Amino acid sequence: MSDLFNVLTGLSRQQDFGRLIVAPMNLRNWILEMVQREIDHAVAGRAARIILKLNSLVDRLCRGPVRGCACRGAVDLIIRGICSLWPGVDG
Repeated sequence: MSDLFNVLTGLSRQQDFGRLIVAPMNLRNWILEMVQREIDHAVAGRAARIILKLNSLVDRLCRGPVRGCACRGAVDLIIRGICSLWPGVDG
């Protein structure tokens, strides 16, 4: 945590924080890895489910994988603000 506070106060430019997921440094990559893991589970016929609770979902790099996961019925989205995915649209 002290490393994170050093970055927030401008005393450090560190990018890795161990088990902490910090935006914008590593949040996108973590989300993409978790979504892809659930897609792989769904394709293999295993139980797959991910719940994303976000303030918004407009990131172009995240939309495709999240849409792919949703098409397999493996994602629940709780989006408080702007979402660039339309609910109930096939594909």
